[in-house]
Amino acid sequence: MSERDLQAILQKLKSSSTSYQESSSLLSKAKLTLLKLNALTPQESTSPSLLSLARDVFETGALVSIRAKDPAAFTRYVHQLTPYYELPNEKFGGGSKSSGEKNKITGLYLLLLLTQGDYSGFHTELEGLELREMGAKKVEEDKYLGYPIKLERWLMEGSYDLVWRAMEGGKLLPSEEYGVFSEILINQIRSEIASSSETAYPSLPISSTKNLLFLPSEGAVVEFAQHRGWLIEDGRIYFPNQKLKGGVNVEAGEVAEEKEVSMMAIENTLGYARQLETIPSTTSSRPKKDFHHPYTPYDIQEMFMQTVYDVLEEGKIGILESPTGTGKSLSLICGGLTWLREWKGREWVGLWEGEKGKLNGNGGVGDGGKGNVNGGEKGKVGSSTHMEVDFDEEEEDEPDWIRSAARERKKREMLRRREELEARLRRVREKERREMDKMNGVGRGAKRRKMGADDGQNGSEMTEEDFVLEDWDSDAEGGGNSKTSDEAVFSKETLELMEAVGMRAKKIEEEEDEVDEMKIFYCSRTHSQLTQFINELRRVNFPPSIPPSDLQQTPSSDLSEPIKHLTLGSRKNLCINPKVNTLPSVTAINERCAELQQSSTPPSHKCPYLPTPDTKPLVNAFRDHSLATIRDIEDMASLGKQLSICPYYASRAAIKRAEIITLPYPLLLQKSARDALGISLKGNVVIIDEAHNLMDAISGIYGSEISLRELKLGREMLGAYLKRFARRLGGKNRVYVAQVVRVVDSLVGHLEGKLGGKAIDGIVDEKELLSGKGVDQINLFKLIRYLQESKLARKIESYATHTANEAPPSSSLRKPLPTTPILHTITSLLHSLTHPTHEGRLFFSKPSPGSITLKFLLLDPSPHITPLLSLPRALLLAGGTMSPFSTYTSHLFPSVPRSRITTLSCGHVVPKENLFVGIVSRGPMSRELRFDYKSRGDGEMVQELGRVLLNVCAVVGGGVVVFFPSYGLLAEVIAQLSLPPVASNPSAPSNSSNPANNSTQSPHPTSLLHRLTQKKPLFTESKSESSDTILAAYSACIDADPRKGALLFSVVGGKLSEGINFSDDLGRCVVLVGLPYPNAGTAEWRARGEWVERGVVGRLIGEKGNEDGDRKGEGGDGDGEGKGQDRYVVGKGGERVSEQEALKLAKAESRDFYENTCMRAVNQSVGRAIRHRGDWAGVLLVDTRFRGRRVRGKVAGWVGGRIPGMEKGDGVQGGDKNGDGDLLEEEQFGRLLGRLGGFVRGRRGGV
Repeated sequence: MSERDLQAILQKLKSSSTSYQESSSLLSKAKLTLLKLNALTPQESTSPSLLSLARDVFETGALVSIRAKDPAAFTRYVHQLTPYYELPNEKFGGGSKSSGEKNKITGLYLLLLLTQGDYSGFHTELEGLELREMGAKKVEEDKYLGYPIKLERWLMEGSYDLVWRAMEGGKLLPSEEYGVFSEILINQIRSEIASSSETAYPSLPISSTKNLLFLPSEGAVVEFAQHRGWLIEDGRIYFPNQKLKGGVNVEAGEVAEEKEVSMMAIENTLGYARQLETIPSTTSSRPKKDFHHPYTPYDIQEMFMQTVYDVLEEGKIGILESPTGTGKSLSLICGGLTWLREWKGREWVGLWEGEKGKLNGNGGVGDGGKGNVNGGEKGKVGSSTHMEVDFDEEEEDEPDWIRSAARERKKREMLRRREELEARLRRVREKERREMDKMNGVGRGAKRRKMGADDGQNGSEMTEEDFVLEDWDSDAEGGGNSKTSDEAVFSKETLELMEAVGMRAKKIEEEEDEVDEMKIFYCSRTHSQLTQFINELRRVNFPPSIPPSDLQQTPSSDLSEPIKHLTLGSRKNLCINPKVNTLPSVTAINERCAELQQSSTPPSHKCPYLPTPDTKPLVNAFRDHSLATIRDIEDMASLGKQLSICPYYASRAAIKRAEIITLPYPLLLQKSARDALGISLKGNVVIIDEAHNLMDAISGIYGSEISLRELKLGREMLGAYLKRFARRLGGKNRVYVAQVVRVVDSLVGHLEGKLGGKAIDGIVDEKELLSGKGVDQINLFKLIRYLQESKLARKIESYATHTANEAPPSSSLRKPLPTTPILHTITSLLHSLTHPTHEGRLFFSKPSPGSITLKFLLLDPSPHITPLLSLPRALLLAGGTMSPFSTYTSHLFPSVPRSRITTLSCGHVVPKENLFVGIVSRGPMSRELRFDYKSRGDGEMVQELGRVLLNVCAVVGGGVVVFFPSYGLLAEVIAQLSLPPVASNPSAPSNSSNPANNSTQSPHPTSLLHRLTQKKPLFTESKSESSDTILAAYSACIDADPRKGALLFSVVGGKLSEGINFSDDLGRCVVLVGLPYPNAGTAEWRARGEWVERGVVGRLIGEKGNEDGDRKGEGGDGDGEGKGQDRYVVGKGGERVSEQEALKLAKAESRDFYENTCMRAVNQSVGRAIRHRGDWAGVLLVDTRFRGRRVRGKVAGWVGGRIPGMEKGDGVQGGDKNGDGDLLEEEQFGRLLGRLGGFVRGRRGGV
């Protein structure tokens, strides 16, 4: 089809005589035409005329959906229009104007979000509008956009009469389409007011009720009262006593029909109406705290925020769980920053109450965050290191009135400095609002530099002189090192740079106004997760930390105090030098940056963006701009480019004044990274989000891995380097390079020996690993220091790259080099060997024939979390799947008393009727489904799984996401389902190379896979293909045909099982196949089990778990005394535990640790579907083991509570021969499928 056909379809669509059914058919044809023309989303190659036609199609579809009262379809069209609306007008043709429907559709979308109670989405969309339209004022003046904005403001203020007047009779509606949502909104307001009235009043006159509910007549009041079951007598309405109804909400059943008709009214909408009356809580004597949440929080959000506040106030460790989609990030912000502002306010007041006004200090988590309450240095008011005032010593002997006057003078001075800071930040915000991305006039007094192609020095423009090692000074190798801690961490050039920009606080006198604010460090796994958190941070406002009575002493009338936020990142994220940030690895970027700072580097080749004394005004400008508005990591890099100053270094100038700092895991968890950034955790608050990854993250940071192939390549590169430069190396350099060669040879020899053995994996003894070629005589600590500071790795890597094109074709140097320099990987491995024996293990494994890998795995993360326990005031771990908490209390904080730890597990905000959960233990042919290791290769069972999926796809419209335990099982399922049913073979080979490249092999025409793809297009996760690419194709397919939807095969723990939102039609059903247990037979998991058992035994019988023994966990020599006897008092009742009993308990905890690892992955995958309160989805757990008590008891509570039988605690039959515990009664597949179909029809109205 062509553009002409598309124009004809569009003309029919716009005809007033076209019915909705005809319009739906025409829209489907139009979208298929766009798909064929590759114009479903705008591309660079799309012609202007086709772009205009595509935009018109989606706009017409959006308006048709509104008139048909189909909000889901309307939302899809809005999302499809977004990329078109972001294009400049020029893309649609030289003389084309912007879309005439853009503001109308955007305003309708805002109104839809408002009626759904999605205030987060409302403000996100509004913020984007204000940025695109150059300001909030212009947006609000538009008749389409201003309408929902005004409604939202009136709702926030509780001005329901204004909302009613705006909607009454449709007089003020911008267009007729707005009436659809206005009706829904006013019905919701009326319903909420009615609910509040039932609680607040025993009765009301009919006339008052008419006005309260905005009803047109008293007759309408009577009809409304009858609908709700209110009693009418003597001209009054008597509300039912809810206590007599057993606590059941009478509204739920009676308005269900109304909700079913509208299908748009979400239960959380407009909680503001409940604020009509303030009713004291009867369930708690604790007054309700205002956490300054931008919306009306749900009960679980209130509980979550209060717990956050209490943990920070009491200086504890908090482990908090709140499922994805419950507003966890916003609750963390509101709870944490409310406490912070209140704490700063109390500290300010304490400063001026004299020496008796001491505050809690900055002790670590272990002591509850409390320091000296009444102690402190003489002449200082307040005991906190964050805010203190020095008074002259001679004032101690002065009369009280003189001392009082001095205090007032100091107070006014501090207020003045505070106001100067806020005024500077206000000016920055005003300038940015006026000029947006233009920074004219910033950094006066320093010449701004333009970024150009000649900045820096390209790594490829190196001569042979650059590859020669500098002479190694070993004077400080021994214990006589006189360097300070700073000098031991940083290079001489970096120290000079830090001093130049005023960052060596211990070496120079601090400026008087540089107060190191109490702050919150918020940490998450990735920068994308941090960006989501930062977006939430932009929504909140908090009262100033200084009391208004004191603020009024300053001339300014602006008493506001916006949050001062700073985001930190690595050089990789923040470097703006194009000759450095394009290097292939983080290590290369770091080392190149250091080289460009060296005094030996010619001035013309130094990085032009590094801060210097001459550019101090630019550093100050960067500091003020970074604190004035809330920026993510990309904004920080852009700011650095605009100011021509390095954001990596310049951002440190803002650290002291920041109230909340966001940074990724590695920058917080590694001391070297904290030192490099110049941040201190002492006395501050640390919040780690997505903390279910924390133990793995710590293990990843301190672990290392290298293959035999990489070692051989590294040895060849070392040989080539020595052959060329051996005579030019100084004596110390020759010694250390020779030691590196011996170490690498020893590693190669050991792995080659293992490669010839039969074992596919096992534990490596480091004594044997480094026993050859005199390696055992090498001081590893000195060698590691040499490798870290001599830049040997970069010199060798650069030389190898330089000479690669001249190497013989047979040389391995012709092969692509690893992203991370091999010598750095070797250094990391050697560093791992210096860890105490009990902390980790060395392993070898053979991932494929002819290959072998050496790996260090950190088993015990607790020593590396210690600084986060001893330095901060409080530590808070939060996540969506933190349960069971014993994983953290036993293995991450084993030495912390349980009284110092607070835990909280919240339910979900989604209504119960929006979630379907079922266990599929048998398929349509009654074949048991048990996907354990013993059943691998069972073709009949895989065919039964195919029949299950075929039936599910028949009753569920939209997206169906299937999670498999591993890529191996996914490959096997694809291979088996591609065969005709009669040819299914239990031992059929798996297509493990890439099971579903979405088109690798065509399935047999009679196969179940072919029938599945006829039901829904199939997309499959691949190790090699980008998750963004797969998700975009999957989403586009669903958008094009929401009723048919699509099918996605994914892997638990893969790219699509975490951080991806399968909300709404993207995930109407999640199918979890099997249980993703780790392979307990591998050497790694055997070692993990032994580590857990040693820890338990050590805690129970007073031993240290053989910490000083060998790596196999064998016991020490000992004297044998007391073995098998009661040796240590434990337990709540003080019972004694023998060694034998301790071993039994240790085995049980090891099994728990193993199961918890599996179930946390299960819960993480299941949580992908339900992403907000108005969402709905089905969850199918396909494996008979889910019926077992142990497994189902570890399913997330908000999911497990919907499993039939678990709701009421019944439906349990006898035990299971496989050890799964008490089993839930099996549900026939046909009955379960019928329930699923009924659930889908109830939510969608048919498939």
